[in-house]
Amino acid sequence: MTVRISVALPGRSYGDEHDYPCASLVKVAILAALLQRRDGLGAREEEWARAMIVRSDNEAATELWHVLGGAPGLSAATAGLGLRQTLARPAWGLTRTTAPDQLRLLETVFDGGYPLLTTLMGQVVEGQRWGVSAAGGPCALKNGWLPVRPSGLWAVHSMGRVGGRLIAVLSDGHPTLAAGVCRVEAAVREAVRAP
Repeated sequence: MTVRISVALPGRSYGDEHDYPCASLVKVAILAALLQRRDGLGAREEEWARAMIVRSDNEAATELWHVLGGAPGLSAATAGLGLRQTLARPAWGLTRTTAPDQLRLLETVFDGGYPLLTTLMGQVVEGQRWGVSAAGGPCALKNGWLPVRPSGLWAVHSMGRVGGRLIAVLSDGHPTLAAGVCRVEAAVREAVRAP
């Protein structure tokens, strides 16, 4: 399998027009969908939200996925979040999406109304601050990574706001996570240099 990569910024997108398994990127949509539905979260839900976004904790994500109502709950929220090409799957990490869809989600989230989510994206732990952070400047981001069966090759994604710019990069076909991170960061640097 060859490496496929898709990049989306406001006003332009390029690369492979392909849908990818979200991996942990879907955690942004899970929390946004919950916040869209309510004025706030309970104390336990807020703890899960912090763990899910800041440390990419999968158990916390599963708890909030159940609170949301799983795939049907996410599907019910997609239109309000700007998601047109995202297909929720019962296993949250296998939800399918595209780079332009994740850019639309970022636009919704950063346009206001989601201060908890944007704050948490700005607090992601140091070891997960790769990807779109390669553009330089203050960043609020979320990354996703997953070895895809049966090939075992990696899907590696990054999205967020960096130096005031929104960007989403989705990719797959990498032999290792490290190779995917390098390729995603190269695509980010190239994208922000382009006119």
